[in-house]
Amino acid sequence: MFRINDRPVHFFVIEDNMYIVDSFVSIIRQEGGVLLGSAVNLMDALEQINRLGNEIDIITLDINLGKNTSLPVLGLIKSQFPHVQVIVISGLSTESNVKESYLLGTSFFLAKPCSFESFVKTVLAAISSIHAGIVQKEPERIKIAIYELNGQISSYISKMNIRELFQCVFQSDSPYEFKKRLQEAPELVDILIIEYDSHDETSAIEELFLYASSQPTINQVLLAPNNDQYFRQSPVLADFNELVRMTSQDLFSSDLISHVFAYTKNQSRLNPT
Repeated sequence: MFRINDRPVHFFVIEDNMYIVDSFVSIIRQEGGVLLGSAVNLMDALEQINRLGNEIDIITLDINLGKNTSLPVLGLIKSQFPHVQVIVISGLSTESNVKESYLLGTSFFLAKPCSFESFVKTVLAAISSIHAGIVQKEPERIKIAIYELNGQISSYISKMNIRELFQCVFQSDSPYEFKKRLQEAPELVDILIIEYDSHDETSAIEELFLYASSQPTINQVLLAPNNDQYFRQSPVLADFNELVRMTSQDLFSSDLISHVFAYTKNQSRLNPT
């Protein structure tokens, strides 16, 4: 039964497929829960949640509402109403979507089409978190430093729909200047991204990489090679596998999300079930 102590669980459904809405409502009522409201678009959802937020226990959130992604809304919900458990539901259950959902503050993800059993099981897990007093908040902004040649990395990050997770503390296209900035305040950096291609002075990049890797306050050093052939010519960098691929926005985003996800888990900032 969908209950918290002696009362029914209060739900809010964000979904643009009315057949799915009716299906969820039927299950919620069958299991003793109460539907406080539903929305088919983000504007309506935010308006209602701002009004009902303190009464809502669980929100089901469809990732794709028409042409819009709802993941940024997940971050807003968790920042304003951290007590609310959010179940992300999507027909596009890619690894990237799952990781972004976790990073933005939820441990609950269902792939469409979901069965009666999987919906009930996930809701019960969310209710258990409520009983345990688990409050998952949006993780702290992750401080990154970027050594880049033409601004491509910064451009990629600015286009990522989870860019609010990142705070760029400094960037440079000079390895010597970059190393100096690191020496001044290595504790400011959580993740360091170093771009490398054939136009770089390899020895300077190797020196920067070795210095950064030796700093205990820098949690992750990532290489962003523009050309695998030149990258493998460096004996210092050849066996290093902490990479973000620069081939495309999608590959870069997927790789960076994977590393950030591992970082947040290692820092115990987020503990997905």
